[in-house]
Amino acid sequence: MNLERAQEDEITQIDTEGHTGANVGVMRANTSGSGVFDNAQEKLRQSEERFHALVKATAQIAWTTAANGLVEEDVPFWRSYTGQSEAEIKGWGWLDAIHPDDREYTASIWSDAVATRNLYETEYRLRRCDGVYHSFLVRGVPVSNEDGSIREWIGFCTDITEIKRVEEERAQLLAREQAAHAEAEAVTKRLQALQDITDTALAHLTLDNLLHEMLFRVREIMEVDNSAILLITEDGQYLTIHAALGPEEEVAPGVRVPLGHGFAGRIAARREPLIVDDPSRADIITPLLREKLRSLLGVPLLVDDRVIGVIHVGTLSPRQFTGEDVHLLQRAADRIALAVDHARLYEAEQRARTDALARAKQLEATFEAIVDGVIVYDSEGRIQQMNSTAREILAINSQPDYTRHLLDDRISLLRERLFPFEVLDEHGMPLPEEQWPVFRILKGEMLKGTDAVDIRSRVLSGREIQLSITGSPVFGKNGDIVGAVTIMRDVTERRQLERRTHEALKALLAMAEALVLVPDNAAEVQTQSLLAQKKTVVESTVARRLAELTRDVLNCQRVGITTIESETTILRAVAIVGLSPEQEVQWWAEQQQQESRLSDSRNPELISRLRANEVLQLDMTQPPYNDQPNAYGLQTLLIAPMCVGDQLVGMLSLDHGGIKHEYTQEEMALAGAVAKLAGFVIERERLLREREEARANEIALRESNRRMDEFLGIACHELKTPLAAIKGNVQLAGRRLQRLAGDQKTQSDQLLPDLLENANRQTDRLDRLVTDLLDVSRIQVGKLEMRSEACDLATIVQETVQEQRMINPRRSILLEGPIEEPVPIRADADRIGQVISNYLSNALKYSSGEKAVTVSLAREGPVARVSVRDDGPGLPPAERERIWERFHRARGVEVQTGSGVGLGLGLYISKTIIAWHGGHVGVESTPGHGATFWFTLPLAQQQPGS
Repeated sequence: MNLERAQEDEITQIDTEGHTGANVGVMRANTSGSGVFDNAQEKLRQSEERFHALVKATAQIAWTTAANGLVEEDVPFWRSYTGQSEAEIKGWGWLDAIHPDDREYTASIWSDAVATRNLYETEYRLRRCDGVYHSFLVRGVPVSNEDGSIREWIGFCTDITEIKRVEEERAQLLAREQAAHAEAEAVTKRLQALQDITDTALAHLTLDNLLHEMLFRVREIMEVDNSAILLITEDGQYLTIHAALGPEEEVAPGVRVPLGHGFAGRIAARREPLIVDDPSRADIITPLLREKLRSLLGVPLLVDDRVIGVIHVGTLSPRQFTGEDVHLLQRAADRIALAVDHARLYEAEQRARTDALARAKQLEATFEAIVDGVIVYDSEGRIQQMNSTAREILAINSQPDYTRHLLDDRISLLRERLFPFEVLDEHGMPLPEEQWPVFRILKGEMLKGTDAVDIRSRVLSGREIQLSITGSPVFGKNGDIVGAVTIMRDVTERRQLERRTHEALKALLAMAEALVLVPDNAAEVQTQSLLAQKKTVVESTVARRLAELTRDVLNCQRVGITTIESETTILRAVAIVGLSPEQEVQWWAEQQQQESRLSDSRNPELISRLRANEVLQLDMTQPPYNDQPNAYGLQTLLIAPMCVGDQLVGMLSLDHGGIKHEYTQEEMALAGAVAKLAGFVIERERLLREREEARANEIALRESNRRMDEFLGIACHELKTPLAAIKGNVQLAGRRLQRLAGDQKTQSDQLLPDLLENANRQTDRLDRLVTDLLDVSRIQVGKLEMRSEACDLATIVQETVQEQRMINPRRSILLEGPIEEPVPIRADADRIGQVISNYLSNALKYSSGEKAVTVSLAREGPVARVSVRDDGPGLPPAERERIWERFHRARGVEVQTGSGVGLGLGLYISKTIIAWHGGHVGVESTPGHGATFWFTLPLAQQQPGS
């Protein structure tokens, strides 16, 4: 069935939605007749024509099927569009023109509609006759019989390709619009986040808070798991983490990245972003980044092309960071860098402001704490500021509005209130107004050091004071004077004390000069006077004069001086002033009756304090002194030590009688100075007397020594003549005895040769002693004869050693050194041999006969050294210097071989001989391990070619 044939009984109207409407009309042949039927047929034809025209006009494909849904009749519009034949569309053949992807779905929808007798509606792509598929909207409705059964299906296929295209374009536009909107929202969100970062920078001006808040914003907009900001250290060598969010927070305090190394270090060094897709394989210093993070992105923090740090972000899962991510993070970094720089400037400004406030407070506190008065003036002399000391000195509280007046008005106020008001100099002379310190300073003069000005004047309270004023003008930027600062010190009491002290010291010095200095022409008279007087009388006279002066200077009533003997610590009173004549007689009697020692004191603590040069103030009305006898009514006793160096030589005591007096520090210091001077004067008198006594003894000793030397010289000369005769007779007797021994007829006593040999040795020893005495006598008078000539020290040593070997054949004398080589010197060969002989004689005498004595000769640079070593008892340290003295013999060192006869002159003579030749002598010894005596002589200068 198709739409080209209408039903016999009715025409069904189908609306644009595909629903079956009311019958258009039903024409039946009843009583109307054939005319009416013809008229109805004509209307039906016209209606069908209009319907066909409508279908063509709407460019739709109309179709009909049987009630079972199969196409059984021709559908011209379908065939015309698809190009299928009538046979090809029958049944389900029409499905072949539908796109293969849409066939199954279309068949399913059509089958369901036929089965359920519901509206059929779907979309599919239909192939046009040229093979191009177009999209169609298909609708079909069932047409029912009167009994309700389905008679047929009628439908339309509407080409919606253009509509679909428009809709797709509209959908694409909508999608693009939505994407653009989403992107715009994302951009807006990111811009807002960036704006938030800027707002954060403005809201949090402290660096630590700022960085943490910024990281929070960055982590939000970048959608990352980890973020950190590293800033370059002050030395520009490292990056350190200042803020971190995420896993890196755990290690942030310990991270220190060198520039140029690691992830952040390379970013800072290269000044460009860096993406790391696999941190586990990258050069990253922090292990945590390598182990936990799977991707990293970092950018530099730049301010005016200056790198201040790095910001980097990372994720716990792999992520491919894009250029947009880099761009976004760099924009955030730029804002963060500016914010950081701003925060640093702000913090620096805050620190500077805080420091400035602290310094201002400190200066204010210092200004107020200065013990001197400080006043700040403007250029016209107005008082801008003054500290509490200045207000106190000038008594400002008595005139509170004083500081508000101009300089001239303040002067007028003082003259009116303190008439007559004047300013005096340090000598008490009126000072012209233009010479007042404040006027001089405001004119550009600087007063400091020795230029300080002392003035005397009255202050607002009327009190007269003396001020020491210094100050300086204050200069502006252009060098003009904009103000002044003056510093005043109240020196009233100090100057009074200085004057009093000066007068006292002047008097003390005058007295000391009178005591110490003696005219040259009276020196001999004084010496004789000192020797003639008794020691106690001299000390008492000097001490009394000192006591009188001390009483006058300190304005006290009584002064006593006691000396202390250094060896016995006996206390000896030498002066007392201030007592009545009767009391003084009684006092001296008491001193003579009792003898006390410093070591017997019942208060050793006080003695220790006196030895430490401490002046003591004792309240005699308080324990433990109130229980002691107080016949003279002492209230307060001042005791000052008289020390010379570290030795306590006496004590100076003073009091104010029955008046209780509290001594000031100045009075105690002055008393200590007087006591020290008194100690010096008394000690000087004692030393002067001892010196004169020693000088007299020395003169007597020198005279005795001169006479002794003269006697020794005469005695030696007188002894030489009989010694020569005795020695000649002994030698002559020896030769005669030898001749008699050769004569067999003559019998002689067998002991005579030994006796003669012994007499000869004793004569030689006596001759040697006399020779030593004669040499010493010549040395004392400067007549010891020596001649200097070229000689060989090695030869002298050999000959002397050989001589001693002959004299002591039983002793072993060893010789060491370059004996075969000449050792040239300029010397008196006999005298040098005498020195070696003295050394050897002592070594042989003080060592065991079984022990060898060693003589050594050596060159030591420009000198030759000769030493004699023995294995005797050695010398104690105290004897090593004294053995070179005249007539000295070492104590405790016993002779072990030969005779002990000796005068202690050999080493003295040896030292004198060596010294005359420009050499030195010495001894090296350890007790129990022998001794080595040595001397050195300068070598003679070798002539070229010699």
